[in-house]
Amino acid sequence: MSDLRKVGALWKKEGGKGEYFSGTLDAEAVKSALAGDETRLLIFPTRNRHGKMPDFEIFSAPNEGWSRSAQAESPRRRDTQLDDF
Repeated sequence: MSDLRKVGALWKKEGGKGEYFSGTLDAEAVKSALAGDETRLLIFPTRNRHGKMPDFEIFSAPNEGWSRSAQAESPRRRDTQLDDF
């Protein structure tokens, strides 16, 4: 896990149409993570969360060992548009 780099955080929110996530991204960390063509993003729940700490933390990881064929086999998810909220 030492190759992981924290690039952002997410907070779970409740809105009129249900739950959603709001978050922040560190522009410099994202720019560095995207030095290649693409990067993997991993999202983990925050351990020992208290107060206003984020519910989830976003990390980038190197693409080594992650094949496009494995990505193609995973189920596709519908992109959510802002109008859905």
